[in-house]
Amino acid sequence: SDRGSHAAEVRVDDITSTSATLRLQEPNNLDGRHYMETVNYMVVEAGTWVLPDGTLIEAGSVDTDRVYGNGFEAIEFQADFGERPVIMSQVQTSNDADFVTTRQKAATSDGFKMVMQKEEALNGAGHAWETLGWVAIEQGVSQLDELTFEAGSVVLPKQGFRTKMGTDLSFNDSLGANAFAMAKMASLHGGDTAWVRGTTAALGADLGVWIDEDTSLDAERAHLGEIIDYIAFSDADLVLGSAYDELLF
Repeated sequence: SDRGSHAAEVRVDDITSTSATLRLQEPNNLDGRHYMETVNYMVVEAGTWVLPDGTLIEAGSVDTDRVYGNGFEAIEFQADFGERPVIMSQVQTSNDADFVTTRQKAATSDGFKMVMQKEEALNGAGHAWETLGWVAIEQGVSQLDELTFEAGSVVLPKQGFRTKMGTDLSFNDSLGANAFAMAKMASLHGGDTAWVRGTTAALGADLGVWIDEDTSLDAERAHLGEIIDYIAFSDADLVLGSAYDELLF
């Protein structure tokens, strides 16, 4: 959701096999108080899996202190994706109090690059080691008994100074009107710190997405066009997959 005028990103911490802690974090220049927001999430056990309909999904993590301007972590998939998968990533620890988010780029069927990015005023400054989690899933619409999900990509246009000129996503009809969706930037155009926010969609669409920036360095929140990956589920549910065996694919 998108409530209030302050920039905010989701942070995840205290992950166990049965739980995790989620909170909203505003950049350091703001007051740290924020309106109630709706946050959608997915949890995937680390590993490479085949879902009942044959869809490949892979999840993993990397420990790093790399920040934007200091190189990228290169992630190599174990699964044999036929084309570039949709990728979600998330900082999964809070070892440093500074605001930070993940940025992705250069995704192919073999892997992608990922790095942490601090708020603009601290862009390039050091950061403590954190665990970055990621999930990659084949693009397309999948039907798993009563659950339907869609994974895809769109291109967001360049945004103006203060405008939320994003893109409205219309999901496959089988997902229904109350789909659970999440989105992540799959490209890195320009050096400004940025991440994806959800907002009220236009009539006939299911979700509006736009790119948010912080104002720690300057007031502008304009941003270059970016590729956005998204995943949407028809309902909240548990999905069981089989362990991936590359000899069978």
